[in-house]
Amino acid sequence: MNNIDINGLGSINGGNYDNVEINGLGTINSDLICEEFTVNGKGKTLGRINTKSMDVNGLLTCYEDIEVKDPFEINGVLSSKGGLKGDRVIVNGRASFDKSVNIDRVEVNGDFYVGKDCECGSFYSDGRVRVKGLLSGDNIELNLSLTNEIEEIGGETLNVRKARRLIRVLFFTKSRKSKLISNVIEADDIYLEHTKCNVVRGKNIKIGDGCDIGKIEYSGELIINGNSKIREKFKV
Repeated sequence: MNNIDINGLGSINGGNYDNVEINGLGTINSDLICEEFTVNGKGKTLGRINTKSMDVNGLLTCYEDIEVKDPFEINGVLSSKGGLKGDRVIVNGRASFDKSVNIDRVEVNGDFYVGKDCECGSFYSDGRVRVKGLLSGDNIELNLSLTNEIEEIGGETLNVRKARRLIRVLFFTKSRKSKLISNVIEADDIYLEHTKCNVVRGKNIKIGDGCDIGKIEYSGELIINGNSKIREKFKV
């Protein structure tokens, strides 16, 4: 297999390669299978990407699905019309996927958008998250430093806390008015701060400061420690 390095303006057909690197302005015209894919410049892929290792430090636009076996790090900007499948993704820049994401571990320090569902084993965010469908995982932790918008959340353990200090992240400063906006939250063990949600369901639920919740349904224990608005509470 060959190594491909695009330093100026260029394009390649898809196929099997060893290492593919875009340092200039490059286009990949069809499906790409490779060991390592790195984008330091501006790239565009018209087919699927299947790679062992991938890093985006520049700007990449994708039109099909991405599958990455090793940890996938996004320090620049990635915009995909497809979805993502893999072991681990680390978002320090901006990443958007129009279709579903299926990743074992997600770490967000920048901006992360999913147009459909996001399924993972563990999910940690210290940035901004927007999920149009269901965010599901065994362990979900949202450290609210910006407003997060997630249609539905489901899992075993969910912790939502407001960031305790301001940190500069990528293109924006984290806001003191940060919150989570969701329609339905359902998990076994739940802790919420600064969350606006219509329905919260779980076994053991703890509510801290700044929440606005329409209805809580719980089967174990409900603890309300903070200054929050809760319209209905039911033990089931």
